[in-house]
Amino acid sequence: MCRFLSAAMVIGVFGYQAFGVCPVFSAGDSETAQQLRVDFSYATAPPHRFTVARPDSSNKTLVDVYDDHLGLSWAETDLTSVLPPGRLAPPQTTRSVSIAVEIEGRAVGAWSWTRCDACLPVLVCTCPGGYGSVTLELAGGKRGTVCRVQAKNADKQPRTFTVRCTEPRASTKGQAMDHLLVPPAGGQKESDRVLLLGQGTPGPSYEYRTTEKGLALEWKIEARGLRTGYFVLPYRANSKDLPALRTHDWAGELASAKKEWHELLARAVRVKIPDAAVHNALYACLADNFVMREPMADGSIAGTAGTEMYRACESFEPALAVIGMDWLGLHQEAESGFTMNVQSKGDDGRWAAPGQWDYPYWFMHGSKAWAVMEHYAITRDRAYLAKVYPQMLSCSRWHERQRAKTRVLEKGKRPLGYGLLVGGIQDCALAADPSGRNMYYGHNVWPVYQDRSTLEVAEILGKTEDLAELRKIYEQGLEDLMRCLQEGSIRENGYRWIPGLPGHREGSQWGALHALWPCRLLPPDHDLVTGSVRFMDSHRTPGGVMSLYEDGNSTWTGTTLDHLAAAHLVRGEGDRFAECLYAVLNYGTPLFTWCEIRPGTPGTPSRSGDKQHLYTPAMVVLAIRNSLVMEDGDGLHLARGTARQWLASGKPVGIEKAPTHFGCVSYQMQYDAAKSRVVGEATFAAGREPAWAELHVRLPGKLRVKSVDAQSGATVLPGAEGVRWNKPCGTVRFEATVGG
Repeated sequence: MCRFLSAAMVIGVFGYQAFGVCPVFSAGDSETAQQLRVDFSYATAPPHRFTVARPDSSNKTLVDVYDDHLGLSWAETDLTSVLPPGRLAPPQTTRSVSIAVEIEGRAVGAWSWTRCDACLPVLVCTCPGGYGSVTLELAGGKRGTVCRVQAKNADKQPRTFTVRCTEPRASTKGQAMDHLLVPPAGGQKESDRVLLLGQGTPGPSYEYRTTEKGLALEWKIEARGLRTGYFVLPYRANSKDLPALRTHDWAGELASAKKEWHELLARAVRVKIPDAAVHNALYACLADNFVMREPMADGSIAGTAGTEMYRACESFEPALAVIGMDWLGLHQEAESGFTMNVQSKGDDGRWAAPGQWDYPYWFMHGSKAWAVMEHYAITRDRAYLAKVYPQMLSCSRWHERQRAKTRVLEKGKRPLGYGLLVGGIQDCALAADPSGRNMYYGHNVWPVYQDRSTLEVAEILGKTEDLAELRKIYEQGLEDLMRCLQEGSIRENGYRWIPGLPGHREGSQWGALHALWPCRLLPPDHDLVTGSVRFMDSHRTPGGVMSLYEDGNSTWTGTTLDHLAAAHLVRGEGDRFAECLYAVLNYGTPLFTWCEIRPGTPGTPSRSGDKQHLYTPAMVVLAIRNSLVMEDGDGLHLARGTARQWLASGKPVGIEKAPTHFGCVSYQMQYDAAKSRVVGEATFAAGREPAWAELHVRLPGKLRVKSVDAQSGATVLPGAEGVRWNKPCGTVRFEATVGG
């Protein structure tokens, strides 16, 4: 115990610490690495949930995508009325319509769906029929959700194309043919709210008409002809607004919605990933981090854990999202989207206010601290730290008061759980604690990390009067946690692994490997880390993601990335990391969305929790970024987790102006198979250079770096899978010879 305790107690910079151990490589990985591809082969069965909205908007339309129709639903309230801000009170979905397509009176099935321009939160559905096709494009605009309808007749004769919008409770009696009003609730008088509007250019072959339960857009289209119309779901409009709605430029609103998303994503860091699906996944998931944010009652912007069931603010998944924003260069958006989270404080000192969703979740103290430390590490904004420090200090003191209650000897000995926080809420598929104390590792790993972060902030800000107290809180908390990790681990088959609940194998292992990453309390070669990785690997699903339980068939895909994949990456097992990343992408829908929890079997109709959850897309952003550039103590790893096929493709691999703890870093490398070489360059920020940087040259089979040109100043890494610079500065160029 003393060996790793002494290493773990070394205070690192910005929440990370360097361990004096060699990375653990998996022998022969490159020779057995498989060709990876994204094919969504383990997606659930339709419907697939997709949300269209503007960035940071209260107006969200949930779209359930089926093989033969769309289901649209939405809430008429939002989080600006929820008090206190951050309370678990998601708006209730109360309105819905469905959209179906007919050609010549026959229903059209076998729809296909994608995101507009591969990554925008704008849905494009193609509905093919025997005589042509209909394309639907949906986006969240400023005044309403816009659905553009384009019908194309591919036949040599005129054909009838019909698009129906249906509301089962609608009564169309007495209504104009181009709109529907909100159906009245039971016993209420007729509503004046506009539910749906049709817009287009009237003509002899064009009409909107009311049907028994909705509105239909119908064309008689000439041979090879094309028509365009619109269905609009106004956010808040009454009958008096109809004249303005009818003349509004909805085509322009759709174009503006797409432009807004393009401009936001264009400000993010650019990556060079030859696999288009992985490239698109990064930006699609980044966009959805903004879809799952909205205004709170206090006027702030905050993230939510999902789009419906968990459309409420907390501080775990949204923390992951803002870290991703910081890592991809969107610093202002990261800070503004987490202000309410970090400024919250309870009267008892904990880092959350009574009534907030965070309040009984001790691990969220640590996720808040991680977001704070990453923001500072990248921006060096001391004023930001100064604003947050009082909350951090207060919370660390609260931790100490709570831990003191469990530092009680039993028969003269320290019991399991001595010095741990108890009373954390049972969630994340953790087992029930038979003792009733709810003494979970996740609720203790993260608070110890927060205590270390508080100490580091005090050092940065020069709070000398607090240092001795904070050092004692951190070191004692860490020592008690390490003892419990040792004594509460599960021993079997010649190794040990960390459960979610000390001494109990039941339930999930959620939080166990957070002790390695991102909290860095255990070194990567610790036997508890090795054993936990081995145990998690042993019950992965057939599709390659981590199972919540030993049954191997219950998945929460985000945990694969922040537990198993992250551990493989930190341990230098790049191929295992890449396998995990691709597996998670293949468990998503073709729209790059993920439900919360589901069985591991492909095509399952079963899912639970939020149908569009933030955990996985937020982690996809972090994982892809770390595959390209990742801090390690006082140095940097470049391309550590890239799939071997990326570089082997002969196309550039790299990243441009990536914010890191050492300033912005850019690099690019390219493999020339004909000349058996890899050429490239890397640029490091002046004045903030890392002590070292390793560029991992990951090629398939037995291809290894044989030499690197002397002018580069680089040396070949042990194992010959990359090159290393010591104290790199400015732009360095290299040419490496490779061979089998």
